[in-house]
Amino acid sequence: MLPSRTTRATVAAALASMVLAACSSGPGRITANRATDAAGSTGADKATTTTTAASTRSQRPSVDGQELSWQQCDLDDLDLPEGGSDVVETGKVECATLEVPLDADDPTGRTVEIGLSRTPATGSSSQRRGTLVVNPGGPGGSGMSFAALAKIGFPAEITSRYDIVGFDPRGLGASDPIECLSADRREEIVETESPEDPAAAAALGDAVAKEIAEGCRSDDAELFERMGTSYVVDDLDAIRAALGEDRLNYLGLSYGTRIGAVYADRYPDRVGAFVLDGAVSPDPSLQTMGVGQATGIVRAYQAFLASCSAMPSCPIGDGPAQTVDALAARLEADPVTYPGTSGSERLDRDRFLTGILTSLYDVSASVPAMEAIGAVAGSDPERRALGASFLGGLADQQSGREADGTYGNSFEVQGIVNCADSTGPMSDAESAAVDASIKALGGTMAEFLAEPGSNCRDLPSGESPSIVTASSAADRILVVGTAGDPATPIEWATGMANALGGAALLTYEGAGHTASLHVACVTEQVVGFLEDARVSAQTCPTDPDAGDPYLALAEQIERLGLKKGIGRCIADSLRGKADVLEIFGPDADPSPEVIAMLQDAMRRCAAGR
Repeated sequence: MLPSRTTRATVAAALASMVLAACSSGPGRITANRATDAAGSTGADKATTTTTAASTRSQRPSVDGQELSWQQCDLDDLDLPEGGSDVVETGKVECATLEVPLDADDPTGRTVEIGLSRTPATGSSSQRRGTLVVNPGGPGGSGMSFAALAKIGFPAEITSRYDIVGFDPRGLGASDPIECLSADRREEIVETESPEDPAAAAALGDAVAKEIAEGCRSDDAELFERMGTSYVVDDLDAIRAALGEDRLNYLGLSYGTRIGAVYADRYPDRVGAFVLDGAVSPDPSLQTMGVGQATGIVRAYQAFLASCSAMPSCPIGDGPAQTVDALAARLEADPVTYPGTSGSERLDRDRFLTGILTSLYDVSASVPAMEAIGAVAGSDPERRALGASFLGGLADQQSGREADGTYGNSFEVQGIVNCADSTGPMSDAESAAVDASIKALGGTMAEFLAEPGSNCRDLPSGESPSIVTASSAADRILVVGTAGDPATPIEWATGMANALGGAALLTYEGAGHTASLHVACVTEQVVGFLEDARVSAQTCPTDPDAGDPYLALAEQIERLGLKKGIGRCIADSLRGKADVLEIFGPDADPSPEVIAMLQDAMRRCAAGR
C-alpha cells in the first residue's frame, strides 16, 4: 500500500519556499502532493500480505523509557519532497533517536536505533492534549517525514492540540536501514518493464526476490529476520515509554493500521485513543489480500472513468476506457519520452497505468490525471511531455523514488514486511488462482494488476501477528473506512473493526485513500474521538468539493499559516489561467509566466485585493 502522504500531504511543500518567502522574485517549483501511503503500497502490491490470527509473541512488561534528547533535525535523515525543508525549518521540528532491543525477547542483547521526529503543538497550554504518534503507511513510509511535514499535512484542529511524533520503522530511513541492493541495481530492477509472457514475468520476479533475500542476509541477517510488524509494535511500545506516556495516542494510516491493530492486541491496557484510517484486512491469506486490493483498485478506476464521462467535456475523450486501453497498448510498443529528474525519461505502459492507479488515491488528483491522459493521447508534443511527466511522477511514488531521482530501500522493505506478516508463501497453483480471479474483474487495469506479484517464497514469512483479541481496548479504537478507497477497500475497514472486538467504525462515503486529515466531517469526529473516545461515529457524506484540485491547494496553502481565505484567493487566481499540469504535476517545472502569476496572486491576496 502506498503511504498515504503520496497524493495529498505535501502538495504545498514545494510552494512553501515561495509562500513563506512572501513573494520572492526567483524561480520556483510547484509539485503535486506525494502523500501519503501513501500511501507505499502497491497498487502494484498485487498479492501482498496482512495480519493474521496466530501469534507467537506476547505482551512485554512495561519498562522505564529512555530519556529522548530532542535536537534540530538533520535534513538528510528526512525523506522530504521538493520544498519540504522550508516547512521543517519553520515548523520547529525536532528529531531524536531511541535504542531498542533487536528482539524484545532478548532485552539485553543487540539493539537497533529508531529515528523519531516531533512537530510541537502550536496551541496554547490550555489547548494542548499531549502527544499523538503517527504512521503514514507503506510498509516503507517514513513516519519521521510524515510528522515533520505536519504543518501542511495535518489540519490545525490536530496540530494545535498535539505534539505530532513520527518514527521510521526498523530497517528504513533513519532507523538502521537495511541495504539489500545497491542504488544502481535497485534502479535497474524498478525501471525494468515486466515481460509480456507470464512465465517469464514470474521467473523474473522470483529471481529478483532471491537477489533481495541474499543481499539482505549479506547486509544484516539478524535484522532481516526481525522486520515484521510483530517487532515494530514492540518498538512502538518502547517509544511510548520513552515519551513518558502511560497510554499511547496513535493515528495509523493504511499499513499503519496494521501496526496499531497489532499493538492494541498485544498491549490493550496501554491504548489511549487509536484512530486507524484506511484499514488493512484482518484476513491472513495472500490470496484474499491480493484479490481484495485489486478489486478496490478496479472499482475506483471504473468510477474514475465514469466521472470523466459524466463531465461536459471529458479531457480523455468521448470513450475514456477505450482511449486508456489504446494508449496503454501504444505505450508498450512506443513509450513517450519527457525531461525528468535524471535526464530523458520514458512513460511506458507499466508506468502509465501505475500513474493512473496512483491518482486514484486522492480525488483532487483526478482532473489533473484526466488532463494528463488526454495530453499523452494528443498531438501536441509539449503537452504530451507534460502529461507524461505528470503520470510518470505519480508512478515514481509507487516505487519509492526520491526527489533526487534515486530509489530508497522502501522498495525492498515493503516486500520484507508484508511477507513477514503473512501466514506463509503461496504455491504456484495459488498464485495462478489469484491472477485468474483478478483478471476476471475485467479490463486493462485488471490485466495489469494480475501480472505476477509477491509469493513470499524467498523472504521470511509466517509471523502473522494477531489482531483478534483486542476486545478490551475496542472502546478506545476508531476505524475509518472510505467507500471508494482503492488501496484498502471499505470491506476491510468493516472486517478490522469486527476483528478488534467491535471497535467504532466511521464511514466516509466518498473516494480516495484515507480521509482523516483532509475531509472536514471526518477530521471533526477524529478530533472528538481523540479527546473523548465515547464520541459516537457518524457516517460522513461525500465532500462535494473533494475533487477540486484548486480547493485542495487552497487548504494546504492556508495550513502554512496564512489567514483563512488567502489560500482560496491564490488558488482561484490560478484557476483556468494556467495549465493544470504545470501547477499540479509531481515533478512539474512551472514556466516563468506561471511563477509570475503565482507571485502576483500572493501579493494581491495578501493585500486583500
